[in-house]
Amino acid sequence: MADGYVAALLERLGRDDGTVIVGAIDGEVVGMAAAFLECDRLEVEPREIKIEDLVVAAAYRRRGVARALVDAVAAFGRSRGVRRLVVSALAPNAAARATYRALGFHDALVSFERRS
Repeated sequence: MADGYVAALLERLGRDDGTVIVGAIDGEVVGMAAAFLECDRLEVEPREIKIEDLVVAAAYRRRGVARALVDAVAAFGRSRGVRRLVVSALAPNAAARATYRALGFHDALVSFERRS
């Protein structure tokens, strides 16, 4: 991962309530999930945990790594009283969308973009 990404992630972890979970097999890092508790603007208590990044090395996909990472994020959320998980994928990323559906996520929001 790029040094700038890691620095930004560490800075956000110092500011916001979140977690980074690393998946390893036989001592080799094969995936990671970064997630943060999210509140509505007018709420004080978090209402959801948003998975910002979910990455699994290509050689380890379809072996349960993503499921284990998402389950660990869900456990983190439950420990904070939050039971709603959300994740986003770019519309053209069919593989990510299929993975999220296989992990029990469903379509909940459609956003639109327009360039000016």
